[in-house]
Amino acid sequence: KLAQAEAEQAKAEAKAAADAKANKANAAAQAKQQADLDAKRKATQDAKLKAAQLKAEQAKQQANAKAKAEAKAKADSDARAKAAEAAKQKAENAKEKAAADAKAKKEA
Repeated sequence: KLAQAEAEQAKAEAKAAADAKANKANAAAQAKQQADLDAKRKATQDAKLKAAQLKAEQAKQQANAKAKAEAKAKADSDARAKAAEAAKQKAENAKEKAAADAKAKKEA
């Protein structure tokens, strides 16, 4: 009877040890699953951040290009206006010179 009780006791202890081992394995598996999930979530956030940064950089480059183009257009426009003013002045000077020449001829 004592041997039977000892056998029962050993069986119960073995079962308890096996259960504890299984629980430990389950906990480890759950922890790994959670870690994988967290890693995936972080990777997604990183990708989103990278995409946002890229978008911002592209927008900045486009704005710079637009500003450059506008500055060039203004410079070109200013240069054309200056050239037109110079041509107008030259024409006026020529007209005045012609008038003065005509007057001098008349008086001579």
